Amino acid sequence: MMQGKDRPSLSRWQLAAYASPSLPLALVVFPVYVILPGFYATHTSLDLVTIGTLLMVARAFDALVDPAIGYLSDAANTRWGHRKPWLVAGTLIMCAATPMLYMPDTDTSPLAYLLTLLLFYLGVSLIETPHKAWGTELSSDYRTRSLISTALAVAFGAGTLTFALMPFLTASSGVYSAEVLAQVAWVLVIVLPLCTASALWRAPAPAGGRSPPMTPWSVLVSVARNRPLCWFLCLFALTGLGQGVFYGLVFLLLTSVMPFGQSFAGFLLVDAVVTLASLPLWYLAITRWSKHVAWALGSVIQVAAFGILLMMPVTGPDKDLALVAIALRALGGSVIYVAPGALLGDIVDYEMLRSGANRAANFHSFVSLLTKGTSTVGGGAGLLLVGWSGFDSKIPSATGASAFKIISLVLPAVLLMAAAALAWRFPLTRRRHATVVRALARRSESAQRA
Repeated sequence: MMQGKDRPSLSRWQLAAYASPSLPLALVVFPVYVILPGFYATHTSLDLVTIGTLLMVARAFDALVDPAIGYLSDAANTRWGHRKPWLVAGTLIMCAATPMLYMPDTDTSPLAYLLTLLLFYLGVSLIETPHKAWGTELSSDYRTRSLISTALAVAFGAGTLTFALMPFLTASSGVYSAEVLAQVAWVLVIVLPLCTASALWRAPAPAGGRSPPMTPWSVLVSVARNRPLCWFLCLFALTGLGQGVFYGLVFLLLTSVMPFGQSFAGFLLVDAVVTLASLPLWYLAITRWSKHVAWALGSVIQVAAFGILLMMPVTGPDKDLALVAIALRALGGSVIYVAPGALLGDIVDYEMLRSGANRAANFHSFVSLLTKGTSTVGGGAGLLLVGWSGFDSKIPSATGASAFKIISLVLPAVLLMAAAALAWRFPLTRRRHATVVRALARRSESAQRA
């Protein structure tokens, strides 16, 4: 992180190279929350309660791994830098774990499922946390940092769109069959190493900002004393829980509760296209207003989409109206790919002014933990609740349909409205961040003169 002096402008090729690993990651990470729980429930011997429980157990593992990776990445001092080696390790692990997770046997045991999840999540953590911290260190400019975050979001959206297109590019007739999921896994094995190599070769190295000696306790203290970060983590947790409940249940909502099983791939394609197309709109919204205002607006838009789905009848629902609701939710939900990452970079600047330490990877590790933890806790809790309500995806009935809709739509709407209220009153505004950057510049100039 530059203290007071921004990095030179990034070229388009450098920005694309830096963001490229997010594309293959999105190809396999997003479906783990949205597709695989329902796929395992209908194609393996595991039931919903077991799947939901194991997902939450796997995230408990992340509670230890993510902060540890953030701490080690910030503290590392190798001949290749303190970010890049982690991406290489994560890429190797992902290439080993993804085929196992995406190609399960019909008699997969709970232990095999859990161990595969643990290995998969370890690989994701080794890439995501240092990679996002690296992006924070490429610029301290408010708008440029939003551009970097948008580039990451576009790469992620392109990966999600690729996954949505996979059933239509094969002989699966628009269905997420076992064959399609196997092809997705092998695409990851080929593409992720190429993207990682491109980022390591073409993207600028992380800049300056070595931190003073740290201990795990000092990191926790810095989090507790950083008011904008605490506010951010609460806001991010509410958003992640709300989206996690919806993502974890939307496959079953549209295929088992509502009669859209044959059209689900089309729904997912609409979601992916709208998400990717709306990312530049959120970048423009941030530059016109601010990051936290855009975040609040996106949350409210998602709540409106949930309301449309909630009012639709279970029997004979309007497919076109459902598509509109899915598109509207994608429009609002895509803000999460742009605003939080850019806003966290501003919080890292605030921490550097407050303590003089670069905690970029540590802070990103907490956010990564929340991202995966809330999505899994939200999705896992949703699966447990609908499982306890008597819903069985293998034997569809109208008995638990109303309860399922309340769990999958009303609960996330309440959580996202609370998130919108927090986002609207976020303390580190554009003006206050500009004050922080000027103070860092003065500190840097004083240090150079000394």
